[in-house]
Amino acid sequence: MKSSIVFILSLLLIAVTAGGLDDKKPQIIACINKQLVEENKEFKLSEDNLKKLMEVVDDEIKKIPLTKKSKEEKQKIMKEMENAAKSKMPDVPTETVKKILTSLGAHAKKCAMKSMKGPKS
Repeated sequence: MKSSIVFILSLLLIAVTAGGLDDKKPQIIACINKQLVEENKEFKLSEDNLKKLMEVVDDEIKKIPLTKKSKEEKQKIMKEMENAAKSKMPDVPTETVKKILTSLGAHAKKCAMKSMKGPKS
């Protein structure tokens, strides 16, 4: 399970580093937050915990340097996100956080790719 989370979130890291997307990070964050709201229909976090999880994910995206990451670096980033979520949301089971992040990872790449394309004409 842990390796799948790392793999899926690494897709976002790859997508973000692939095309000079610093100026696109706000679009990526908005897209991912929208997806978190959708995912929460299944996981039913409280509004407060959903906001906290968004902050954890947003903060991580904002601080990701646009360089290629090694497997170890990706694992470290994932662990930091898990730890931050545990710290901010001690009442939410770790497995729930992992499931949300795993589910979110597949959509994160789409968000990055969508932001690279820009708005439709």
